[in-house]
Amino acid sequence: MVYVYTLFNYKSDSQPMQTVVIDDDILFFTQYLRGSGVTIKQIEESQAIIRKIFDSSNICVNDFKSHIRALGIERCVNFDVYDLSLSYESITPKDECHGKLILANIAKEMMGIKPQKWHRLLANASSVYQYLEDVGIRYGIKKVTPRYSLDTTTGRSKSLGFNVQGTSEDFDIRSTHDDFNVLVHFDWIAVDLRMAAFMSNDSKMNAIFTSSDPYTEIATYYKLTRSECKGKLLKAIYSLSIDDSVLDIFPSFQKWANSRIKQMRTDGYLTSIMGRRFDLDGDNDKTVFNAQFQGSVAQAMQAALVKVFPKYKNHLIAEIHDCLVLSCPEEMVGSIIKDVVPIMLDPLYGWVSPSPRMPVRVSVGKKWKSWKEYKVFR
Repeated sequence: MVYVYTLFNYKSDSQPMQTVVIDDDILFFTQYLRGSGVTIKQIEESQAIIRKIFDSSNICVNDFKSHIRALGIERCVNFDVYDLSLSYESITPKDECHGKLILANIAKEMMGIKPQKWHRLLANASSVYQYLEDVGIRYGIKKVTPRYSLDTTTGRSKSLGFNVQGTSEDFDIRSTHDDFNVLVHFDWIAVDLRMAAFMSNDSKMNAIFTSSDPYTEIATYYKLTRSECKGKLLKAIYSLSIDDSVLDIFPSFQKWANSRIKQMRTDGYLTSIMGRRFDLDGDNDKTVFNAQFQGSVAQAMQAALVKVFPKYKNHLIAEIHDCLVLSCPEEMVGSIIKDVVPIMLDPLYGWVSPSPRMPVRVSVGKKWKSWKEYKVFR
């Protein structure tokens, strides 16, 4: 399968150009905007050129912004084709067709290999992030624009511009839809350890998630507070102190983790649950080891976004690392919880098999980050 969506965009008050791909054939079925100045001849020539460039290459991109993200190009202030060309190629396109040609060549150069599933997922999720940015959120009486960057080691998003991920309950954040006055918060529980439990196949750690979480369990075992236990546990894993006594309760995880560290130092890389590769470069072994978990969580979040988006795109407010926030009228709360919880519980279903079940805490409220716990689903 070849997945190619829009290869370029340009400044316009109208909808961006759309490109459709069907099966194994690259079909540039493009909706050109009125007044764009693009002629039928240019359309035909552009399609013919790009078909020839892609030929048998396996390319996986989505809309223009996703295209750049999937290729790892995060160099321009905005994602207009002219800015990309200036920053990446130091060339200003003569016209839209020329810009499209430049992007096609970049795609061929950077993704001339068969894409993995995570490439496709990243491209699809990027279009959701772009939607969240385009719609924006209400902060007090003004509309603000959060910016999500996936240009991180693990692929987990970070906020640029208005930092919605770093806000507190002091921020009056609401939907741009005035009648969506209730916030529904879906938060994964101890998600990094949940992914570690699944990937290591540690039966004891996995079993704990059916009724509790490892931080709480070990806190009881060692007579510590949950916060103290969480700090000790994560420090042991993040610093590669796998033989620390705090992890002795999970011998299968310790054995697996030590074997993965050895594998990383032998092969020079580790992979996420969907096969994204994290390369060892110098003394970044701690980063690579933890990227296999955090990168997998990032892919789970991307999968959740892609699944929630079709039905509830108008209700999505933000993605905050391990959680999603939706907004709605009060009468919709029950239906949103009913539909979104199964997705958050098993976000990678259909992407990997078997897939990890991720316990999720649902909270509801009318004030940002002051929501009250509704129920925990396992």
